[in-house]
Amino acid sequence: MTKKELKEMRKLEEARRMSLEKKANTTKWLAIGIISTLFIGFFLFLVVYLRGSNPNLVGSSNNSEPVELSSSGEFRVASDSQTLAKDRPVILTEFADIQCPACQQYHPIVKSVLDLYPETVTLNFKHFPIASIHPNAIPAAIAAEAANNQGKFFEMVDLLYERQQAWSRLPSTRDQFISYAKELGLDEKQFIEDLDDAALKEKIDTQRTEGINAGVNSTPTFFVNGVKIQNSGDISGFQGAIDAALSEAASGEPATQSAQSASPSADTPSGPQLDL
Repeated sequence: MTKKELKEMRKLEEARRMSLEKKANTTKWLAIGIISTLFIGFFLFLVVYLRGSNPNLVGSSNNSEPVELSSSGEFRVASDSQTLAKDRPVILTEFADIQCPACQQYHPIVKSVLDLYPETVTLNFKHFPIASIHPNAIPAAIAAEAANNQGKFFEMVDLLYERQQAWSRLPSTRDQFISYAKELGLDEKQFIEDLDDAALKEKIDTQRTEGINAGVNSTPTFFVNGVKIQNSGDISGFQGAIDAALSEAASGEPATQSAQSASPSADTPSGPQLDL
């Protein structure tokens, strides 16, 4: 092979090598671009989700209750009236998503708390549906409010929690909820009409907006006389805050409380109330 042929062969090999390197670089940068795009998309999703900013859920009503800060800087749920019934000095406010498994688990705990304080505690239930992960939460809340129109709010809530697995994954819950209404002895025609009542959806949106303004970012979230408490997973977490509120009511002076709550303020219930 002549020197000229060798020279040409080396040129071809060099050109081939450069072509392969170019293709490898192109593939590498393409992969980096795809990974970066996915990472940015995932990061933005997390930001939106953690902030609880779901434009389809936050109501447009401006009638949500005002929110103020306690002396310790914690959010408290305020209301137009700061007067509590003399025989019910403590209001336990719960923001809940009826499709939420954690809310289902807390439901019997809340009932046990009310059994411990039969003469002093009222449960003020408020809706906080998180439809981004619980698509049937809003229909469930509407069903509860439709039952409330016939005086059976908590009966419907009990049934919805009891059979959460049966309806939570249904593409449409309407027929299932109507069957529950029949089981509870509700007027079927009125219940169906109320399911389509836009005012019930607006009420739920308003309560959810109120929760957001009060710093609620997960369910269930509880307040004792307007002061947010930590969910301990058992009755003792509620007892500390309730006992402190009762002590304050008895003495007329702020009670010393655990780290689970701050100085309580009155919270006149605006949602369905359960007195046991």
